[in-house]
Amino acid sequence: MKMKIIIGLLAVIVIGVMIASFGNFVGNVALTSLVLNSFSGQEVEYDSAVCIYKNGELLQCKHNLLTTVGKNLTVSRMIGGAGAAVNHIAVSNGTDPNVSSTVLEHEIGSANGCPGLNRTQDTTVVNIGDGNWSYSVKFTSDCAAKVNTTGLFNNTATGGQALFAAASFESTAVTLQSSDELNITWYIFVT
Repeated sequence: MKMKIIIGLLAVIVIGVMIASFGNFVGNVALTSLVLNSFSGQEVEYDSAVCIYKNGELLQCKHNLLTTVGKNLTVSRMIGGAGAAVNHIAVSNGTDPNVSSTVLEHEIGSANGCPGLNRTQDTTVVNIGDGNWSYSVKFTSDCAAKVNTTGLFNNTATGGQALFAAASFESTAVTLQSSDELNITWYIFVT
């Protein structure tokens, strides 16, 4: 009986450590903190990672870049400002985004003959705890395309000026053929 209790306690401790660690790691990627703003001496931090899968195989998980638009939108929402939810994911074959980027250059979609890669809203955003969310979209390519960047937006308009965060893939572009599936999953932690 004592052995079962000890095993049960060890299991609870291990699960607790795993949950606590999730706030700092996604896959094998350690998250970095970015101080957004300070309210009465309390800092607000943003941690995030994005994972890319092709045909069900994990290609990579990495940090992403919170843009100035993203910082301002977060702070605005925290002090009662209005704005659309950030839950649209787009892909492109463009240059590396930077902190002042407002669009994802060369966004792929209907405009260049590949509607299967249109910017898509995640309608099943997962709340994984206070201030923690997961967004995921599975695209099915209907053309041959190279994808090397992804962005998170608060609107559906291709070319819309509301790039919240972006990430470039670490290796060469992911080459897609018709019917290939590309899954992009974002993890956002605001503490």
